[in-house]
Amino acid sequence: MYAQSQLAKWLRSTLIISILLLGASLRLISFPSLPNGLHWDEQDTGYQAYSLLKTGKDYFGNILPLFPHSLAEYRTPVLIYSTVPSVKFFGLSAFSVRILPAVFSILGIITFGILVYYSSKNILLTSLSLLTIAISIWHVQYSRQAVESVVMSLYFLLGLTCFFRKKYIISALMFGLSMWAYSTAKLFVPVFVLVLLITNIKNINKKLLIIPSILFIILSVIVIGDGVFGKSGQRFRELSIFTDPTTATQVDYLRQTQQRASGATGVGLTPRLIDKIIYNKPMLWWGTFIRNYASAFSTEFLFIKGDQELRHSPSKEN
Repeated sequence: MYAQSQLAKWLRSTLIISILLLGASLRLISFPSLPNGLHWDEQDTGYQAYSLLKTGKDYFGNILPLFPHSLAEYRTPVLIYSTVPSVKFFGLSAFSVRILPAVFSILGIITFGILVYYSSKNILLTSLSLLTIAISIWHVQYSRQAVESVVMSLYFLLGLTCFFRKKYIISALMFGLSMWAYSTAKLFVPVFVLVLLITNIKNINKKLLIIPSILFIILSVIVIGDGVFGKSGQRFRELSIFTDPTTATQVDYLRQTQQRASGATGVGLTPRLIDKIIYNKPMLWWGTFIRNYASAFSTEFLFIKGDQELRHSPSKEN
């Protein structure tokens, strides 16, 4: 009986280790030459890290900036500052720029497995979950590039894992850093954390949340505040659907088209109340948001074509 138990334990351990080795292999084979060449964001990360290493400034001359100033935008700081040590030890190269996200991605797989096992206590479910993320083409391709989403994912998973392990201060720090790692996290992490607290509040000693809450709020206010009112929100303001200059024209066109369809004639028609209610900027923004959000989960995007930008797509069709 003891021998059977030990054999089962050995088989489980072997299965988990094999999956982890598979995941690591998919991310490290032909590293760092695949994908071939560094895209703009990777080059920018390397040069910013090199500039910080040599001068203590970003390449626009800002001293130890919270948000390094790049040519196209103000970048989130975690990946750039984390790349400084690898640039120091390995020189400015594709290896030094890409090694950290690769390591973070492997740690992300391990953290995900710990989270699933702690939540389910089911080794089969844990193994299937690990295998899914280990061979996920989306996770693999981003793990082989110096992109901020991989870093954010690890911090987010660590935050969630620490929360369920009742390590609330570390959890707050990890959730907070996830927003400093990737700009998009500012849009969902605060809401996610709030829902997480509401759904688990009965099982938590409220006094234990005071320091974590203060820590998370401080990290959130700084990064979100700068994103809304400061320089780091520049790119969002330039590309946001809310600043699209064609929206007003679309609203006018839809209102006029509806009036024409109703039989109205003449030039310079005044929009009717019903047309103003149906066709307005908030309604167009909402429709655009829903279409864009839903498209990210479409079969065509996930499995067939991906994104038109090749570095954001595992497909060769583009």
